[in-house]
This record gives sequence, C-alpha cells and structure tokens, in this order.
Amino acid sequence: MPPMKKWLEIYEEKKPLLTCEDDLNAYFTASEIAGKKLDRLSIGTVSLPSGEVIACDPLAGMGPHNKPYFMSVPPGEYEVVLSVVVPGESGDCARYAAACVRFSDVEAARYELALTGNEDLSELKEGEFFGFAVDAGLACVCDVLTRDALVAYEKERRGSGGWDNLYDDCLAKLMAENYRNHPLHQREGGDWLDWQVPGTGYNMPIFQSGFGDGYYPVWFGYDENGDICSLVMQFIDIQRTYANADKGQGKTVATGGMRGFIEGLLDSGGMPGPITGAAMKLSDFDPASPKDMSRFQDLLYWLFIFDRTDEALELTEFVKDLAVNISNDPFLTHCLCIRSRLLREKGSAEADDALASIREYYAGEQKLLRRLLKGSLLNDDKVKAYEDEGNMERANAWRINGWGWLFFIREMGGSKEFPIEEAERRIMETKGILRDANKG
Repeated sequence: MPPMKKWLEIYEEKKPLLTCEDDLNAYFTASEIAGKKLDRLSIGTVSLPSGEVIACDPLAGMGPHNKPYFMSVPPGEYEVVLSVVVPGESGDCARYAAACVRFSDVEAARYELALTGNEDLSELKEGEFFGFAVDAGLACVCDVLTRDALVAYEKERRGSGGWDNLYDDCLAKLMAENYRNHPLHQREGGDWLDWQVPGTGYNMPIFQSGFGDGYYPVWFGYDENGDICSLVMQFIDIQRTYANADKGQGKTVATGGMRGFIEGLLDSGGMPGPITGAAMKLSDFDPASPKDMSRFQDLLYWLFIFDRTDEALELTEFVKDLAVNISNDPFLTHCLCIRSRLLREKGSAEADDALASIREYYAGEQKLLRRLLKGSLLNDDKVKAYEDEGNMERANAWRINGWGWLFFIREMGGSKEFPIEEAERRIMETKGILRDANKG
C-alpha cells in the first residue's frame, strides 16, 4: 500500500534530515577507516522478483509486519557485498560494518534513509533515524515474495512436527558448514550464508549484524540523475565507533573472581528450565564478549526470578564499573537496570549511580531511547503468535528476550505511552510466568 498523502507531505518536508552523513561509499572502497583495516566479502545474490525490498532479522518471526520500503527497485538478481572490519590486536572477531546491494554500476552520489511509509516523521530531528531491529544477531535483505515464501515454509515445517525454529533446525548446520568451506572473516559457527528458501528460486543471504542485536538504518543510494543505484544496511558507524574506541569504556573487570563465583552458584544446584544461557558452564567468562554477557544476563534473570536478590546484587558488582557501549548493549544495559532496581529496593543511594553509564550512552541515541521507552522491543507480537500456536517454550524465549527492556523502561522513568506503573506490572507478571516455566 503506498504511503498516505499526509505522510508524503511530511516526508518531503523532512527530506533534508534523511540524508546519510557518513561516506558509505568508502565502506566498500577504502582500505582503512578510523585506523581499522577494511575488507570486502561477496556472499552471493539476493532475489528481488517484485523489486519490493525488505531488510530485517530473519529469525525474529518474519511475517506481514515486515513491510517493504515504499521506494521499489528494478526486479532482478543482485550481488550482496559485506564491508568487513578486519580484527586487529584487540582479539575481536571480524565485524560486518555494512551490507551493500548494487542495482547498477554507478556510484551513489548521496544516500537517503529507506522508509516503509508508516514511520512517524513529525518529530524527526537531525542525527536521528528509523531502521529495523535485530534480536538474534543476524540480518538479511529479501523481496516481499521471499518473505511470504519463508513464512509458508516455516508454517509447513511446524505442521509436520519436529520443528522448533529456523536457526536451530535449518540454518545453524548450514552456517557452520559454510564456515568450513569459506572461513575468511567468519567465526566457527558461521557468520554468513548464501541461502535459498527451500522449494523456491528465491535467494536470501543472511549475515552477522555488526556487534549483534540493535537497531540499524538502511540507506538507498541515488546517482547523479536521482535514480536508485544501491542499498546499504549500516550496522557500524566505523568512524564514531573506532575513532573514539578508548573513550568512556569504564574500568577493566578482573574475570577470575567472577568465574569462581558463577561456577560456585552453578555447582550448588543447577538452573532448570528454558533459560539455557544461565545453565552453561562459564569456564572462560569474558565480560567483553557479547556471548558471555548474554550468559551473565541470563544468570542474573534466574536469580531475580527465584528471589535470590542478595546473590543477584552481588553478581552485579562485577559489572558495575563497565561502561555501556555499542558492543555490550543491550546485555550490560539490562544488568545495570536490574542492579538499579535491587539497590532502589534496599533504599541505597547508589541506585541512580547504576544508571549513569546508560544515560551517558543513550544521550547520543535520543531517537532510539524514545522508541525503547515506548516499549518497541518487548516482542509482544511474537509472544502472542507462539502462544496462539500453543508453543509456550518459544513464547517464553521471546518473553525473556524482551524482559530486559521492561527493567529499562521502569528504571529510566517510563514514558507517556508506557508509564512506570505498567512497566512494573509487566515485570512482575513476566517474573511469575517465567518462574512457573522454570520450576522442576
């Protein structure tokens, strides 16, 4: 459905704010930005039979809610190229800063934000953007027809039994195999896949989304004649992220004491139920690792669910001096919000201090902050969809995924759309549901 006339009027008015300030062409031509070496990976082609393009998280319950951009492109098969930040001495893995689909050989003269026509542009300010959310660390670009084919495929597989989710039952094995065949700039489990929806001719490349979960802009490139010549999904602002890499990172946390404390808890009785991250043996815990911070978060959730508040508060001591940054958000954000809550309940004056790093980080992310305070990442639609199917395990997995943002809304003061009282009610309601699910 084309955008409404009123929306298009606001769109034209706001156009000066929709232009990308970053040199996205350099992501795919330069050998270095902000002192970081760059490389490129061609990972296959994307099928765009209708020319209606979607960018999304392929594992976040794809469906009609994934809307195509209102600007269409010429139908066809197009190469997908990744801009890779090559790991240096930091020990980090290769990070995909952006993904590009080129519709012609002409270089873009400017980049403008890709929109679906449903965004509220009325309050858009300079430096803000609309984008798509990633909850599973992966992103994709596809056609609206591919979206519909994937929805039908997953429905058919669930109906045949023995199917839990697209990643575990299909993609994980293929991505690991792809790593073995093409190890350059990939981790062992695989970071990209040139995938085709089974039973169709539709290619839908899947790839790592930079530092993982987040909210990312998509830009259409326009040539000198004003024609669309490319599309870029931007996961990392390379200049901003790496030029200021040494600023605001907080203190380094010694992991030895944390490891012993966590393993002591695990050895004292185990952790039942679907919070599987908490049940892992954290023998080499690294707070700089998003994967390990995810495990840490799940452990903290488990302690909170079963009212082990003193142990939960003690656990947060190990991360209280870390600064929130692009590589550890949202996991550290959620942990610090729970720390703030526990300190507040004890009447401690340190409760507000726990939020200082979060406030500093989101001071530069006002558009995202407003979206989060409205409850945009609570996954209510996905929870309901799986509840309607009777799949409570998957419903609770998505419930857990969004729970941290309820703590965030509560501790950050709520919003008009999502007041503190509603956040508190939902926190305790979710706690009860997860507690029942984790018993036994």
